[in-house]
Amino acid sequence: MTDCHCPGCGQRIECPYLGVIFDWRKREIVRGAAKPVRTAHSLLVVLYTLAAAKGADVSEEALLLAYRANSAAACDRLIQKKVSSLRIMIRPLGLAIDRARRGSYRLIEGGA
Repeated sequence: MTDCHCPGCGQRIECPYLGVIFDWRKREIVRGAAKPVRTAHSLLVVLYTLAAAKGADVSEEALLLAYRANSAAACDRLIQKKVSSLRIMIRPLGLAIDRARRGSYRLIEGGA
Protein backbone atom coordinates (compact mmCIF):
# COMPACT_ATOMS: atom_id res chain seq x y z
CA MET A 1 0.00 0.00 0.00
CA THR A 2 1.29 3.45 -0.91
CA ASP A 3 1.96 5.98 1.83
CA CYS A 4 0.64 9.43 0.87
CA HIS A 5 1.51 12.82 2.34
CA CYS A 6 0.21 16.36 1.79
CA PRO A 7 2.77 18.31 -0.28
CA GLY A 8 2.08 21.47 1.73
CA CYS A 9 2.40 20.24 5.31
CA GLY A 10 3.73 16.68 5.05
CA GLN A 11 0.80 15.25 7.03
CA ARG A 12 -0.33 11.71 6.14
CA ILE A 13 -3.46 11.70 4.01
CA GLU A 14 -5.71 9.12 2.33
CA CYS A 15 -4.13 8.17 -0.99
CA PRO A 16 -6.07 10.04 -3.68
CA TYR A 17 -7.53 8.79 -6.95
CA LEU A 18 -4.80 8.45 -9.62
CA GLY A 19 -2.33 9.98 -7.13
CA VAL A 20 -3.74 13.49 -7.64
CA ILE A 21 -3.33 15.76 -4.62
CA PHE A 22 -5.07 19.12 -4.35
CA ASP A 23 -3.14 21.82 -2.49
CA TRP A 24 -6.02 24.22 -1.87
CA ARG A 25 -3.92 26.87 -0.15
CA LYS A 26 -1.48 27.14 -3.06
CA ARG A 27 -4.22 26.42 -5.65
CA GLU A 28 -2.08 23.65 -7.15
CA ILE A 29 -2.65 20.16 -8.50
CA VAL A 30 0.18 17.79 -7.58
CA ARG A 31 0.90 14.32 -8.93
CA GLY A 32 4.05 12.35 -8.28
CA ALA A 33 7.29 13.96 -9.43
CA ALA A 34 5.62 16.13 -12.08
CA LYS A 35 5.82 19.90 -11.69
CA PRO A 36 2.72 21.15 -9.76
CA VAL A 37 0.06 22.87 -11.86
CA ARG A 38 -1.36 26.13 -10.48
CA THR A 39 -4.91 27.11 -11.44
CA ALA A 40 -7.94 29.11 -10.40
CA HIS A 41 -9.89 27.88 -7.37
CA SER A 42 -13.02 27.35 -9.46
CA LEU A 43 -11.13 25.02 -11.83
CA LEU A 44 -9.69 23.13 -8.87
CA VAL A 45 -13.26 22.54 -7.70
CA VAL A 46 -14.27 21.13 -11.10
CA LEU A 47 -11.24 18.81 -11.22
CA TYR A 48 -11.78 17.78 -7.59
CA THR A 49 -15.37 16.85 -8.45
CA LEU A 50 -14.07 14.61 -11.26
CA ALA A 51 -11.40 13.06 -9.02
CA ALA A 52 -13.90 12.43 -6.21
CA ALA A 53 -15.94 10.30 -8.64
CA LYS A 54 -12.93 7.92 -8.89
CA GLY A 55 -13.34 7.23 -12.61
CA ALA A 56 -17.14 7.26 -12.71
CA ASP A 57 -19.00 9.53 -15.10
CA VAL A 58 -19.81 13.03 -13.83
CA SER A 59 -22.55 14.95 -15.61
CA GLU A 60 -22.07 18.44 -16.99
CA GLU A 61 -24.85 19.50 -14.63
CA ALA A 62 -22.92 18.26 -11.57
CA LEU A 63 -19.75 20.01 -12.79
CA LEU A 64 -21.70 23.20 -13.42
CA LEU A 65 -23.14 23.09 -9.89
CA ALA A 66 -19.65 22.65 -8.45
CA TYR A 67 -18.33 25.50 -10.59
CA ARG A 68 -21.20 27.87 -9.87
CA ALA A 69 -20.75 27.40 -6.14
CA ASN A 70 -17.43 29.22 -6.63
CA SER A 71 -18.26 31.63 -9.45
CA ALA A 72 -21.12 33.74 -10.74
CA ALA A 73 -20.20 33.19 -14.40
CA ALA A 74 -22.35 30.98 -16.60
CA CYS A 75 -23.04 30.27 -20.25
CA ASP A 76 -24.32 27.36 -22.30
CA ARG A 77 -20.83 26.00 -22.98
CA LEU A 78 -19.17 26.98 -19.69
CA ILE A 79 -18.22 23.47 -18.54
CA GLN A 80 -16.99 22.47 -22.00
CA LYS A 81 -14.67 25.50 -21.99
CA LYS A 82 -13.45 24.81 -18.44
CA VAL A 83 -12.85 21.12 -19.19
CA SER A 84 -10.87 22.13 -22.28
CA SER A 85 -8.66 24.40 -20.15
CA LEU A 86 -8.21 21.70 -17.52
CA ARG A 87 -7.20 19.12 -20.14
CA ILE A 88 -4.31 21.33 -21.20
CA MET A 89 -3.28 22.07 -17.60
CA ILE A 90 -3.26 18.47 -16.37
CA ARG A 91 -1.62 16.85 -19.42
CA PRO A 92 1.90 17.29 -17.91
CA LEU A 93 0.67 15.39 -14.82
CA GLY A 94 -0.13 12.35 -16.97
CA LEU A 95 -3.87 12.89 -16.56
CA ALA A 96 -6.72 13.40 -19.00
CA ILE A 97 -10.43 14.13 -18.95
CA ASP A 98 -12.48 11.76 -21.05
CA ARG A 99 -15.86 12.64 -22.55
CA ALA A 100 -17.66 9.56 -21.25
CA ARG A 101 -21.18 9.99 -22.58
CA ARG A 102 -22.96 12.99 -23.99
CA GLY A 103 -22.89 15.50 -21.18
CA SER A 104 -20.60 13.62 -18.79
CA TYR A 105 -16.87 13.43 -18.15
CA ARG A 106 -14.41 11.38 -16.11
CA LEU A 107 -10.84 11.83 -14.93
CA ILE A 108 -8.50 9.19 -16.33
CA GLU A 109 -4.81 8.40 -16.56
CA GLY A 110 -3.10 9.41 -19.79
CA GLY A 111 -1.94 12.45 -21.64
CA ALA A 112 1.74 12.99 -20.79
